[in-house]
Amino acid sequence: MAKAQIFLSGIVGEAYYEDYSGYITLASVRNAVGAAGPFDELEVWLNSPGGSVDEGWAIHDYLRALGVPVSVVGIGQVYSIASIILQAGRPGRRYLTESAKLMIHNPWGGRWGDADDMEQYAKILRAEENRLAEFYAQITDTDASIMRELMKEETYFSASEAIEIGLVDAIYQADTMPEQVMAFQSGTKVFAMINPERLKAKQAVPQISNMADNKQSWLDALGEKIAKGLMGNAQTTTPPAPAVEEAPAPIAETNELDSLKAENDELKKQLAEAQQAATQANAQAVTATEQVNALKKTLQEVADEVQALKELPLVNPNAPKQVAPQPQAKENGAFDFSGLKQLVLSRNSHLS
Repeated sequence: MAKAQIFLSGIVGEAYYEDYSGYITLASVRNAVGAAGPFDELEVWLNSPGGSVDEGWAIHDYLRALGVPVSVVGIGQVYSIASIILQAGRPGRRYLTESAKLMIHNPWGGRWGDADDMEQYAKILRAEENRLAEFYAQITDTDASIMRELMKEETYFSASEAIEIGLVDAIYQADTMPEQVMAFQSGTKVFAMINPERLKAKQAVPQISNMADNKQSWLDALGEKIAKGLMGNAQTTTPPAPAVEEAPAPIAETNELDSLKAENDELKKQLAEAQQAATQANAQAVTATEQVNALKKTLQEVADEVQALKELPLVNPNAPKQVAPQPQAKENGAFDFSGLKQLVLSRNSHLS
């Protein structure tokens, strides 16, 4: 048996955007694989701006379960959920052509309903965001927090940059492409994903960045399709919620509000902690000042006592002791204490 090749080009999942004629679904991939006949190796060529997250995971899982070596070559654009399909390539078999680009970002979508419905949908988006971040982190051997930041910023990678971070294994050299792939790259099939009227009006049509340039038109077209469905079916009261989509657009408003609220709560918490720490520090500073003042007072008292001791006369132990003079009796029978009084005054003068 030999190697088989299939070519996937278009939006992943259902046809929500009328300007695109190419769609990649699990059914179309199974049909392409079946039509390729018996093979012991499969090479998948992929060009997609992304689309349905659920459909993209299903295609990824299906290709991984074929039981044969699978190589995936990204050509043109491999954006959003298409980057997950690219990971169906076995280790060492994930390629981008030299001019191709890869993009990862947070999933986004929309829903109709009340506040409870919006909150539930926000939880679905957040869960899918975490799932993607953990998957990217696992295959790139990178921390999930880093991948979440790259997804939040909607990061585009050239072929060499995708290799460096670990999302791609190698660049598929153009001179090794089969003739069918060269025709696929340079023919009209790639441009069939763009509005034909725009293609006629402009020769050099820029590649659409995962529907970001026409997000509003895409939403308007989706609304018109739903409105037509409501008018055509009187029994329909509530339009079905679309599948979770990936596109380079901001996070759903509810999801963004939840994120901002969480950040605001965290900032309030940090501010309260800082104020409490400042109050404690101020109280400690006051206590320290009081202790320093008390210590200064004690040191001054000690210094005064030391000074007083310095001023006392030195006592010579060899000096003859002074003997208090005995009072002398006067002629009239009284005693004379003048000598004793003089000794007491001389001693007290040293203590004043």
